Amino acid sequence: MRLGMKLNKWFIAFTCCFLWMGVSVFVIGVSFSLLTSPSWSANFPPFIERSSNYSLYAALPDRGSVLGHFVVSEDTREIILRDYLQNRNSPMVESARDFIRAADKYQLPWTLLPAIAGKESGFGKAIPRDSFNPFGWGVFTGQQSGVEFSSWNDSIYAVAMGIRERYFDRGLNTPELMEPHYAPPSPGKGHPWLFDVTYIMEELKSWK
Repeated sequence: MRLGMKLNKWFIAFTCCFLWMGVSVFVIGVSFSLLTSPSWSANFPPFIERSSNYSLYAALPDRGSVLGHFVVSEDTREIILRDYLQNRNSPMVESARDFIRAADKYQLPWTLLPAIAGKESGFGKAIPRDSFNPFGWGVFTGQQSGVEFSSWNDSIYAVAMGIRERYFDRGLNTPELMEPHYAPPSPGKGHPWLFDVTYIMEELKSWK
């Protein structure tokens, strides 16, 4: 009698163990099939499908939070412009940031104001004494001086606003369209203003 009871216990234990192993193998097999199937996520809820599409940044953004770390870096345009102005021995090197900020504020190409300054005054090296006017702003044909400003930054923001209001807001939003009004003699002389401003703008874009 005791022997029969022991055999029954062993039989029950063996049966349970066999069933548990069978169920485990089945579950593992099904999971493997789902994961290796091309359409394994086809029946997942939408929020799971969307989460599977996320990817890490290929490069860190200029500003923002990435994986919990706050990243702050200089605007690449500012770094490029600063280096470019230093290469040209410009007294406006320290105004590189304001060139960029003024362009963004008035929605102008960031290369436009530096290019005009380069054409009109050699990036601020040839201006009327103490005028801080590297743009030839307000210098009419036949005159040797124009509007005077209190600083480089004052001139940058004032001229940026003036170009926005007098040119871009009126559809004159390229150097080609600006030239007859900004530098009236230039078209009749073979467009030197247009060519030089355009050249500097392109050079800045590819400056490394």
